[in-house]
Amino acid sequence: MSQTGFFTLKLVATGCRFAVSKPRDMKKTGLTFAALFFAAIAIASCRIDTVLGYKYDPGLSTRTLNSMTVNHYNTSNVLDTTFNLAIKPGGEWYYVSRGVYTINAAGLSDQILSQGFDTITQQWKNGNRTQFFYDANNNCIQDVNQNWDGGSGTWENNFYREMSYDTNNNLVSQISKNWITNAWKNSSLDSVYYTPTNKEAVWYNYYWNGTSNAWDLYSRNTSNYLLTDSITSQYRDYYDTATGVWLYGYQTLYTYNANDKLSIMEMRRWRDNIFDYANYSKVTYTYDAANRLAETNEQLWPEAATSWLNYSKIVNEYDVSGELWATETSIGWVTSGSYYSYRAREEFKCAVATAVSDIVHDPDFAVYPNPVATGAVHVITAVAQPFALYDLAGKVIAEGRLQPGDNMVAMPAVAPGMYVLKTAHTTRKLIVE
Repeated sequence: MSQTGFFTLKLVATGCRFAVSKPRDMKKTGLTFAALFFAAIAIASCRIDTVLGYKYDPGLSTRTLNSMTVNHYNTSNVLDTTFNLAIKPGGEWYYVSRGVYTINAAGLSDQILSQGFDTITQQWKNGNRTQFFYDANNNCIQDVNQNWDGGSGTWENNFYREMSYDTNNNLVSQISKNWITNAWKNSSLDSVYYTPTNKEAVWYNYYWNGTSNAWDLYSRNTSNYLLTDSITSQYRDYYDTATGVWLYGYQTLYTYNANDKLSIMEMRRWRDNIFDYANYSKVTYTYDAANRLAETNEQLWPEAATSWLNYSKIVNEYDVSGELWATETSIGWVTSGSYYSYRAREEFKCAVATAVSDIVHDPDFAVYPNPVATGAVHVITAVAQPFALYDLAGKVIAEGRLQPGDNMVAMPAVAPGMYVLKTAHTTRKLIVE
């Protein structure tokens, strides 16, 4: 049986580039997830190495550390492996899943492999993979998604997409197919048209009619822009195949502040009873003094409502250098208590520039927390091996032997700074605060 839904994995590597309906090019509200594992070269600028995940108690300010995402980079400082870990009630970390990215010379993903960790066998198990294929302009022209069949030990087809582009490298068509009864079957077709300035103008969506063996028109997205190419409105209509008439669906309106930053994105839904668009959802964007996105608030307007109701909120926090270092996400507004039922936080930790240049990697080896401010550090290893902790002068300040699994290594009383942990198979920088 195929292992569908085997686990959830945060994918961050660059793969196919798809045209997506979006308000405008904005600064990212989040960052790619990165790792505890350091590259084999000195890092010249801040790179996120760890994402720590916290969950708040409903309605309270108390929070608990419950997840960690760590990444491994190749010697070109390109992400090649992402590890997702969770924490047990007793405080012990364990692997949940990982993504392994095969990167080509252009820095694009040839394959993204998703695996889950079997805690019984202490082995990584295949779950899902997507393979990408590109043209001479590095446009993704096909991706194939497959699920791992543990029974037969083979990959089973799931779905795939074929893309084509115009001379400006704009996506003009995308065909999606599903693997059914040992054959690829048409599923949907997207056809995109652009303005003279290469902005998406109209996007038509078709679905495959298995009875007539033809593409049936389903919907269209129409976008309107200012002379500055900032989108002002977007309409989504649905095609009635019985009457051959377009039916109104949704209207999205975009408002900008004095700095030409998107401030409000408001979606309205067509209602036949009033023969007009009515409130549906609204997203408000707030920026700080440096024009960085500080807060995103989403509100909903249910059909029977008389005012906007809170739905979700994202708050971004920046350090003194302007780097995004934390994001809080809240969902599910509880009106009676004036709080969100779900509130989570992610903190991004960056690599530290160092002269240590002999760092090598082992994907089955991890050290945490790093930096460390307590009297002990966890060292995860797949095999038994000796270890030694050195200061930057090369003096051994601690040594011992690691056993397979999670080891708790007592830290000696040392001054804050950079240290090097070496084993028979790998080397890690360790920062003591």
